[in-house]
Amino acid sequence: NAPATEDDLSASEPREESGEESEEESEFVIGADDLVGFRQLNKPNALRWGSMYPAIKAVLKHFARFYSMAVLVKKSEQIKRRVKKSSNISNIVKYADELLKLMKKRADLEDTECPGTFYTQLLFLEGIGDWFYIRMLNCVMGTHQRYGEDGYGLTSYLWHVGSYILKGYVDKITEDTLRNDPEVKPYFEKYFENVDKIPRLGDIREGGREWYDRLPRAFQIGMRKAFNDHIDSVWRHDPVLTLLVSGPVALAHPFIRLLKHVRDGHSRDVFPFPSGSVNIPYFQADVDVGEFLQWVTSEADLSKVLEELDEVFDLLVDYAEEGANVDVPATLGAEGKYDKLVAFFHQKLDGLACQAQKIENHVHQMMLNSKNNKGEARRTWLCWIRSFITRRFN
Repeated sequence: NAPATEDDLSASEPREESGEESEEESEFVIGADDLVGFRQLNKPNALRWGSMYPAIKAVLKHFARFYSMAVLVKKSEQIKRRVKKSSNISNIVKYADELLKLMKKRADLEDTECPGTFYTQLLFLEGIGDWFYIRMLNCVMGTHQRYGEDGYGLTSYLWHVGSYILKGYVDKITEDTLRNDPEVKPYFEKYFENVDKIPRLGDIREGGREWYDRLPRAFQIGMRKAFNDHIDSVWRHDPVLTLLVSGPVALAHPFIRLLKHVRDGHSRDVFPFPSGSVNIPYFQADVDVGEFLQWVTSEADLSKVLEELDEVFDLLVDYAEEGANVDVPATLGAEGKYDKLVAFFHQKLDGLACQAQKIENHVHQMMLNSKNNKGEARRTWLCWIRSFITRRFN
C-alpha cells in the first residue's frame, strides 16, 4: 500500500525467488485471487468490464512488480542517456514515469503509513466486481435452461426479475451497507482498511478521507443513472413484458393472473398481489413476488401486453390456474392441450438474447467469418442466415 521509492528497490521485488512462472499463474480465473496471471489477459478496454476486471485483479496482485519494472525502465534510460549521450526519451519511459507518479500518489506524502490513492481506488473496484458485476455478467452470458449450451446468451425471459435483482444491488451501494452488511462486508474489508488510514484534508478536492466518504454515493448515482437509462426503461417496456409469461413459473403464473384481472375490467391497483418470496436459482437470489410484480408493472400499459398475447391468452390462463410448467411435461395435462402455447414460447419468446448480447454475438460471428477472407457484406449475411437457422432449429 506504500510503494517503495526508487532508492529502495529491494522492498518491491517479486515475492517468488524462482524466475519461472508457476503453473498456477498460467491462466486467469475470475474471482480466484490465487490464480491471477498474465498469459491470457486481454488488453483492457474501459468499455468492457470483462477485460477491465481481470486487469484490475492482476495489477493489485502484482503491484510491486509493476512498480519495480517502471523503476528499472527509468534507470535503464538514465544509463542509456549517460553512455550514449542521447537526449531522446522513448515512449516506454514516458509511460513508466506516468505510472510511477500514479503509484506514488497518496493523500499525505509525508505519511509513509498513508495508503496509495491508486491502489485504494482499485480495491474499491475489485470489491464492486467481486460482489455483483461478475455475477451479473455471467448471468447475461448464461445459457437458456431449455436449450442448454445451444441457448448461449438467450436469457431475455429472465431479465425482468434480473433487472429487479440488479436494482437491489444499486440500492445497496452506500457506505453503511458496504461496511456493515454481513453479505457485502467481506468484499470491501481491504478497501475500508485502507480508507481508515487516510487523513482528512478539509476539502474533497484534496483527495483525502472526504473524497472516499463521497465515493460510494457518487458511484451509486452513476450506476442508478445507467440503470434507469439502459435497463429499467427496457425491461419494464410494454411489449418486452410479454417475455415474462415464459419465465420462472413462480413469477409467470401470478403475472398471468394479473393480466386476466385487467382483461376482466378491473384496475391493476386493486389486484391482490401475492406475498412471500421465491428463490430464482439462475441468479442465486430470493425475490419477493408481490414487490417484484408491483415494480415491473407500475408504469406499464397492460392492455398493450394483452394485445401481444391475445392469440394464446386463454391457454395462458389455464396454464396459470392449473399450475402447468412448460419445462415439466408431466404438468401439461391432456396430450396436445398446450402444444400451441409451447410453440409460442419457443418460436416467439424464448430465442431472444438481450440487446447487448445480440450485438456481441453478431460481432463474434463477423470475426469468425472474416477468417475465411469474406467481405463485410458476406459476413453480415452469413450471420443473419445462421441466426435464422439456429432460431428455427430451436
